[in-house]
Amino acid sequence: MAAYDWIDITIGSDTGGSIRGPSEVQGLFGNRPSHDLVSLAGVMPLSPDLDTAGLLVRDPDLWAVANQALYKSNLQMYSTMPHEIYTINWPTTASTPANALLLNFLNRTTALLEANVTVFNVQNAWTASKPASAPAVLSDFLNITYPVRPLRSYMHHYC
Repeated sequence: MAAYDWIDITIGSDTGGSIRGPSEVQGLFGNRPSHDLVSLAGVMPLSPDLDTAGLLVRDPDLWAVANQALYKSNLQMYSTMPHEIYTINWPTTASTPANALLLNFLNRTTALLEANVTVFNVQNAWTASKPASAPAVLSDFLNITYPVRPLRSYMHHYC
């Protein structure tokens, strides 16, 4: 979408990042809605347990209108800004020019929102809330989840 300035909005599927990835690297607004929030009737599945539809949009106002049309009553809009910012692997010192930019961005965003910053530890959250049968290390679980899920879906639906 970013290569064609005459396209304002596109719709696509997101099973493993096909909306989220392009939006983040192309400077577009995009999101992956919760599974089953948007009907996929007539869409050829890759993994029915993971597939969902999403939008890529250039303008945040158009994004809000399009999301309302796509999600209908399932969309919740907020009129206040968040007051808590969670960081993961965020730099703590301006040891490189990139780290300095990131810290400046975080400081300015925190000041604008009058927010608190909390370092979020994904592994600790996983340890505290994981299913009993899941591996203790989150990366061990994630390394098998995506390849196995579509295969199981395919086997269930087509074999």
